[in-house]
Formats: sequence, structure tokens, C-alpha cells
Amino acid sequence: MRLDEQRLAIRNQFGLETRRARALVLVGHPAAQPGVPEDTINEVLRTANTHLSRIDVLTYKELLDNAERSLGAP
Repeated sequence: MRLDEQRLAIRNQFGLETRRARALVLVGHPAAQPGVPEDTINEVLRTANTHLSRIDVLTYKELLDNAERSLGAP
């Protein structure tokens, strides 16, 4: 991965460690696409995530749902 190749230059110039860096991409909310079932959106994103290295793509709703589960919200 290109970021790994430039790790030392990035660390020297910006003071950031990028070894095994990860990214999270938020792509909106399922409610913005009322004609597409939420399960279909989630399945497409799960499939896309299997083809990406160290990049997670999820909806804003998934992010909030994950946070609520982590906090033990009812």
C-alpha cells in the first residue's frame, strides 16, 4: 500500500505514524434512499468491504447502531 511505502517521509514531515493505517468512510443514511431496502444497502456495503484493504465503508445509521451497542444502550 502506498501509505506504507511513504511511512517514514510522512512521519518525518508531519509527525504522524501511518503503519497499518485504517480508514472509515461514511456514505449517508438508508433513509435517504426510501426505495431501497436497508438490508440490501447493508449487504452491498458488506460485499464492497470484502474487497477493500483497511478501509471500512458503512452508513451513518450503522455507525450510530454500533455506538449504541458498544455503550449498551437498550
